[in-house]
Amino acid sequence: MPEHETPQPADGSAAPEPIETAPAPAEEAPSVAIDGEDSPEAPERAGRGMRWLQLVGVAVVPAVIVGLAVWFFAPGASGSGRSGQDVASVLNAFSAQPNTTTRRFEGQLPPGFPGGVPTYPGAHIVSSLLQIRGADAAYLVVYDTGAAQDTVAAYYQDKLNADPWQLQGGQSDTNGALHQFSDTKDPSLSGLVLISASVGGNVTTILESVTVIGGAKAAGSQAYAPGPSKALPAGFPSGIQPYPGSTTTSAAYRKQPQATSYIVTFVTKDAAGKVLDYYRKQLAANGWTVQDGTSPSPPAATPTQPATAITFKDSTSKISGSITTGTVAQDASYTSIDVQVSVSTASAGGN
Repeated sequence: MPEHETPQPADGSAAPEPIETAPAPAEEAPSVAIDGEDSPEAPERAGRGMRWLQLVGVAVVPAVIVGLAVWFFAPGASGSGRSGQDVASVLNAFSAQPNTTTRRFEGQLPPGFPGGVPTYPGAHIVSSLLQIRGADAAYLVVYDTGAAQDTVAAYYQDKLNADPWQLQGGQSDTNGALHQFSDTKDPSLSGLVLISASVGGNVTTILESVTVIGGAKAAGSQAYAPGPSKALPAGFPSGIQPYPGSTTTSAAYRKQPQATSYIVTFVTKDAAGKVLDYYRKQLAANGWTVQDGTSPSPPAATPTQPATAITFKDSTSKISGSITTGTVAQDASYTSIDVQVSVSTASAGGN
């Protein structure tokens, strides 16, 4: 999962246009590869999901919920429900949040999930997510039940309108129901419930999203680990090497008519100054122009520790970009290295 903000160019850089990652509520959600996507039911699944965007879009709902709603509320299934593997693939696709550590659990609630949040009786947990960002905790829990959609919706309407819960908004139609709620006794807790039945009507899926401000401690902490290094995108300029001994934690690319854009993040235990010295020397040895700069809002740094950056351009001006260093929010002992590169179409095959 990405653990850093979308990189922004340093001052004065000619860095590429940012790569879009998640849709705003009013935008069309991206396609997601899931098991059975090429099945005959796929068009019905997509169409029904898009209709749900009209419902979800009227509420103040995180983009991740919009994306989940597209699929969960448009199962296109034959009425037999969906597999845990399908749920896992969708959760993985939509759980990438900036500067966030995400953990997924199968068939159980995540640690620290608020015990008082209503749960439909007899519903079983399919999968869940715990997301930690700074001191806050966010939860996504997916349930399935054999009860009718309207019955489930009425249950939550009743429970979330009784002390200490308070409904803040909602909507319902033939496709499903949405309830937004808060805790009148705990202003740090808020959430929403999305409910919809499968096409066959035999399974009703419930998605609970709960946010707890300051809830990270109750959820338990987990030591930060970069994990296995990701592969660099095809065509990434060979003139910019990964920092020695670093781990590539994320890599993205975007092809455009005139250029290909790349955003790659490395993490290392070395200090930021040492990292930038390495790249100054490496890029200068290639005959490239290198300039120093600062980034007031570095993507992977903590807000109180502004990053430093360099911008660069090759001798032909076909390759340009920036390298920004910062502190990994989950563990300040790590330095993050965000590399943005724009390669003109004529040289996109590597240099």
